[in-house]
Amino acid sequence: MTIYHDVLMDHYKNPRNFGCKDCKTNATSHMHNPSCGDKIFLKLQIESGIIKNICFEGYGCALSTASASMLTEYARGKKVDVAKKTTIDDVKKMLAIDISSVRTKCASLPLEALLEALNSTS
Repeated sequence: MTIYHDVLMDHYKNPRNFGCKDCKTNATSHMHNPSCGDKIFLKLQIESGIIKNICFEGYGCALSTASASMLTEYARGKKVDVAKKTTIDDVKKMLAIDISSVRTKCASLPLEALLEALNSTS
């Protein structure tokens, strides 16, 4: 058995909210993890203080991609002020695996992108 369980691998192989071709947006963020090469481009559509739509593009390891997939599912429909309070501990709970300190950056990259995009709207 590996560190990646079935749910995580499903989000990696079939990421939710991946592809932003038709995603209307008014907030964006681009993040890069130079230590491993992960990249994420996150787009959000915010209306009346609520995340109405969210999508991402990019590439990365299983942990980074699954984190982005789960985080976009979590954030959709949330009030901006609630989403801004999301922490790496929340992401770790979504992933439901033990993450070493070295791999925390992989899991947190999508969160950093989300927070940057949300903060750019205020």
